[in-house]
Amino acid sequence: MGIPSGYTSAQVVQAVPVITTSGLVCVKAETTFSAATSVTADSVFTSTYRNYLVQLQAVTSAGDLLIKFRAGGTATSTGYNKQELLATGSSSQFTKATNQTSLNIGGTGGTFYNLFDIIVYAPQITQPTVLAITAVKPVSDYADMYVGFYDCVQTSSTAFDGIEFSTAVGTITGTYQIYGYSKTV
Repeated sequence: MGIPSGYTSAQVVQAVPVITTSGLVCVKAETTFSAATSVTADSVFTSTYRNYLVQLQAVTSAGDLLIKFRAGGTATSTGYNKQELLATGSSSQFTKATNQTSLNIGGTGGTFYNLFDIIVYAPQITQPTVLAITAVKPVSDYADMYVGFYDCVQTSSTAFDGIEFSTAVGTITGTYQIYGYSKTV
């Protein structure tokens, strides 16, 4: 392929776009799990990215879905706070929980997968770690939906490098993937 008629080589070089790596960068490829009591992802939060998006699709055989942060392969079981808003149909409810052993993001027992977008803010920094979670939870035959919004914090000043999904009763099945928000344009 030559230089187009009427252009110089300098003009052609200037027309070539610069490719950047801005946006979301996959740091943990889609991972599938089935009938597990807990699922962990260690060494995924690093200083390469400040904030992360965890996408989780899950269902439990019974009980609620729980989240804990991990550091060096060990889960932290204190200091979880959350404020939650759940809505379905024309009703809504608000709840608050403080100083919990994990973040309970709701009952998911049954056959319908629930979808969670979990934004984790600066987990690798030695300061409290904040999460913003949006959840979509089908009810019965998908004729109704729960929509949930959770603002959460893990209050210790710990640098976390991993996350854990579990349930206190039964098992969980689903998939997750983790993305880092690029720091550059």
